[in-house]
Amino acid sequence: MRKIHFDEIDSTNAYLERNYMNFPDLTVVSADVQTAGRGRLNREWNSGKGGLWFSILFRNPELSPATLQRICSIVSVEVLMRLTEKREFGLKWPNDIYYRDRKISGCLQKNIFSGGESACIVGTGININNEIPAELSGKGISLKQIAGKAFNCSEILDTILIDVERGLVDYDENEFLNRYRDYSIIRPGSEVTVKRFEDERIMTGKVLEHPIDEIRLFIEDEEVVYRAGDITLKDW
Repeated sequence: MRKIHFDEIDSTNAYLERNYMNFPDLTVVSADVQTAGRGRLNREWNSGKGGLWFSILFRNPELSPATLQRICSIVSVEVLMRLTEKREFGLKWPNDIYYRDRKISGCLQKNIFSGGESACIVGTGININNEIPAELSGKGISLKQIAGKAFNCSEILDTILIDVERGLVDYDENEFLNRYRDYSIIRPGSEVTVKRFEDERIMTGKVLEHPIDEIRLFIEDEEVVYRAGDITLKDW
């Protein structure tokens, strides 16, 4: 992998989106600070010094964009578990990694199709040693808080990239789906809430099954399907 590092940048994803044609497959861009980090639905992602902020470029990938994001997310969960020797990390598909009920990481995917060329950019942000803003202290957490010690962000990045490359070479769909389900926070039987877009009504339901991108719920005596990203655990 080719690695490019910035002390400060607007967004590693945005940088690769602007410049992807100039870089080979598996180029990695990282930064100490992002001034305009973004999460799902263009929400602001606080990206201060001490965190791990990076994006990987996949040019003309053989695997689907959703699969590439799945590999990056699963690898990140497993690396965090190894670093802390704790199992309380989990995936809330499609974007987030939680430690218990607090978010430690987010993953954002951008797909590009232009002139017969395709590219997928998967950006990951992980709270490592960075301070969590006071207004987010009840929702976010860092690896340093969990383990009670500081970590080397460059070493963590190298470990993640090695495992991502291994995942690309050894990818087996059934194996990764099983790993995803093992780490999934929202499972069949979970009580969840969802906001209905047409009237912004908050509804409560129970998960019936847990495929990757959509989740079938039982709400008010009716089976409905919502995107995984729109669903939140009830007790959150």
